[in-house]
Amino acid sequence: SGEEAMNLIAAGAMDSKGNTDQLMEGIAQYSEQFSQLGVGAEEMFALFASGAETGSYSFEELGGAVSEMASRITEGSEETREGLESMGLNADEIIAKFQEGGESAGEAFEQTMEALESMEDPLEQSSASAALFGEQWGELGPQIAEQFGSIEEGAYGAGDAMQTIKDMQGDD
Repeated sequence: SGEEAMNLIAAGAMDSKGNTDQLMEGIAQYSEQFSQLGVGAEEMFALFASGAETGSYSFEELGGAVSEMASRITEGSEETREGLESMGLNADEIIAKFQEGGESAGEAFEQTMEALESMEDPLEQSSASAALFGEQWGELGPQIAEQFGSIEEGAYGAGDAMQTIKDMQGDD
């Protein structure tokens, strides 16, 4: 709903460590790509907040990585297929789920991130990640697999953030 969206934006603004303009640009520019990968609004905000909290990546870097991954997986290039298979995944199945979108893409995204995060050999993990994220992998590094793998549906508790802001300002 509109109220839920505003609460997410308000909570995101409070968590963005002063980068509200970047947050709004990230939402506008990349929310469609997150959706294409089956990542919901709460999960997107949880990733944005995690990046702001740790300082490990910017909204632009995270959004660019998601956009690149969405493009690479739905196109199903040979490099992407090899990357998925190196993680022990069935590339045809994962690509088909991503292309289907919605809940199916969300399941495939979760499977892919869990497989990527669980890779023990850092060189193999890096190679598979580069196949999925392209040049963005160099910007984000291995911590992004952990970040993506750790989000849970509904994990971002925006609550009634708009009311909190109103109360802090003393004027609604």
